Amino acid sequence: MDINDKNILNIALKRHLEWGKEMLIPLETKLLKDIPNISTDDLKKLVDYIKNISKDILWKIYYSNYDRKTNELKTDTVSEIKNKYPWIDEENLKTLHLQGMYYAWYG
Repeated sequence: MDINDKNILNIALKRHLEWGKEMLIPLETKLLKDIPNISTDDLKKLVDYIKNISKDILWKIYYSNYDRKTNELKTDTVSEIKNKYPWIDEENLKTLHLQGMYYAWYG
């Protein structure tokens, strides 16, 4: 199994970004259900990678680039994400933008 496959990465990112009752379920548990043949080692690598990407995007790309005086982003965050992580699909980009703005406003 190639955990660097963009489909697997997008599944993992989507599951990580879930809010509500799904947010309370550990990512490892959700991924074992979605990708049942993943090895324990690959699961750990995938979870760590996705969590680090999420932190980078939400805190460094959004939170750090939000100007509280003008209530605007200082950069084109979506383009920055696409350049840094070209494998992220449109659905996850939309979710990241919504969550990124939430962290920028309320972080």
